[in-house]
Amino acid sequence: MKINNNLFGIINADPIPQNFTVSQGSVAKISIKCKISPQSSNPTPPQGSVIIVQAGLKCSMDLFYFNFPVLLHTMFEEQDPESLNKHKIQSDWNRIELNP
Repeated sequence: MKINNNLFGIINADPIPQNFTVSQGSVAKISIKCKISPQSSNPTPPQGSVIIVQAGLKCSMDLFYFNFPVLLHTMFEEQDPESLNKHKIQSDWNRIELNP
């Protein structure tokens, strides 16, 4: 599986296990761990929805493309509350309001 370059720089952290198979007519589910890679980010906002990322999955039959949503809460990173600079946050917030 390969995730196309996207605004967030999301890539798969681990490949799909080699022994993962799906028999014809059956259904299977797998979770793929992802990570952020600044080298894979595309700074140009995509046409359409920004929160949709395209991926491709190659199998013995063909290459299949699909889209998946990026949930906003997955993009946040926990920080030590003591390390937050309240003045910088306020300054950044004010800039957003001044430059819509």
